[in-house]
Amino acid sequence: MITFDAYNATRIIYGEGVSKKVPDLLKSLGVKTVMAVYDEGIQKVGIADAVLQPIREAGFKVEEFGGVTADPPVEMIEEAAKLADEKNVDLYIAIGGGGVIDTTKCMAVMHTNPGRLLDYVLGAGKPIPNACPRVIAIPTTSGTGSEVTALSIVTDTATQRKVCIKDVVKMCPYAAYLDPALALGLPKGLTASTGMDALSHAVEAYLVGRHNEYADMFCENAIRRVIKWLPVAVADGKNLEARGQMMQAATYGGASFASSTLQAGHAVAHALGGALHVPHGIACAWGMNLAIQ
Repeated sequence: MITFDAYNATRIIYGEGVSKKVPDLLKSLGVKTVMAVYDEGIQKVGIADAVLQPIREAGFKVEEFGGVTADPPVEMIEEAAKLADEKNVDLYIAIGGGGVIDTTKCMAVMHTNPGRLLDYVLGAGKPIPNACPRVIAIPTTSGTGSEVTALSIVTDTATQRKVCIKDVVKMCPYAAYLDPALALGLPKGLTASTGMDALSHAVEAYLVGRHNEYADMFCENAIRRVIKWLPVAVADGKNLEARGQMMQAATYGGASFASSTLQAGHAVAHALGGALHVPHGIACAWGMNLAIQ
């Protein structure tokens, strides 16, 4: 009989336009200054401003870091964390894909913990000693599920390897706002590749030896949604229902492997990403063959 420690996903707020309701939660938490984290692309298409404007209008001070890069390197995260510390922020808001959300979670780790981020690499480093500031995740892609997981994948540039920083108590975002309207402009290629990331999470978590009934519930849900709605989202990027279904699929995929685990396919994907910077969703599609053989 397989035993398991059921992982409860973060608070999830879903629906068109919910990203504009973040101030309601901030008011209940009594925060004053927030750090918004995003990448250049999110800024260029106006998503960052659309999310942050209601927060500013509600009277909160917003500090910003818009320099997140693909396959986030440790050095970039540490520099961003220093900036946030200087601004005395109370809470972090991640606006973007998995790299942005992973970066933000690690910035929160460095906000209250000593040393370097690599000191806390899963399996090789030490446990994270101190509690971290809250993180609100607002995904703009439908793949990683990072908005409901307690880990981040970052790049050790010295070794060109992707490594994992994880703590199931301290690193899970406090809330995730799933607003399908934010994904309407995602290009076909990114829609397809991030969708394959979501599918690979669910398939690997379903077939691994440590799978369990709690995780299976999320796996089955995610797989059904991706099979039905990913082709629709790729064919018609403005289809709001397809975008919403894929956002839910990505979140359920994240919840599935959080309570199970992943397989060799993801190990291959991370190796390809760290060494050759292959986009993660594409690498996952390649690696998924290992899961189903």
